[in-house]
Amino acid sequence: MPQGVAWAGQRPASPDDARERLLDAAAACIQRYGLEKTGISDVASEAGVTRRTVYRYFADRDALISAALVRGVQDFADRARALMAEQIDPGEMLLAGLLYALRALPADPLLGRLVAGDETLLTEAAFPAAQTVLAPTLAPLRDAAGWSDQELAECGELIMRLLLSLMASPLPGRSEHELRGFLERRLLPALGL
Repeated sequence: MPQGVAWAGQRPASPDDARERLLDAAAACIQRYGLEKTGISDVASEAGVTRRTVYRYFADRDALISAALVRGVQDFADRARALMAEQIDPGEMLLAGLLYALRALPADPLLGRLVAGDETLLTEAAFPAAQTVLAPTLAPLRDAAGWSDQELAECGELIMRLLLSLMASPLPGRSEHELRGFLERRLLPALGL
C-alpha cells in the first residue's frame, strides 16, 4: 500500500478508534461475503490498510470475526434491554425482548445472516458465549422477577433455546399477536411469570 493511503487517508485518532474501524470493516465484509468467506485480506482492503495492520489489533481471523460478532450482538442486546426496561411487569419485559428479537434479528444486516441464513451456527463452543451476552440483557427481568443467579441462568438457557428454535423453524402465517398469545400461555407460566 503506498505511503499516505493507509486508512483511506483518515488515520485513526487512537488504537481504540483503529480497532473499531477494523470491526466496522469486518462487519461490512461479513454482510457482503458471508461469515465463512470473509478473510483478513477482505477486511484490510475494506479498511484501507495492510494485512499486517489488521494483525496488530487482532491475533487472527477468528479473533477478528468473533470480536465483530460480539460487538454486533452486544449492540443488539442493548436495544432489546432498552425495550424491556420500558415495561414494569416481568412477563411483559420478557415478551417485549423476545418479540423484538424475533422481528429484528433476521432483519439485522450483520446478525440476520447468522440466524436466518445458511450460516445458522450455534456450536457447543458458541452457546456459552451467547449465554454470556444474554445474561446482562435479562438482568432487569431477573430483578423484576426476583430470580437468583441460578434461576437467571436456567431461564436464560430456556429462553435462548426457544428463541433459536422459533427463528430456525418459524410457523408460517402466525402473526406477532398470535405468537405473543402462544408465549403468554406456554412460556411465561413455565418460567413462573
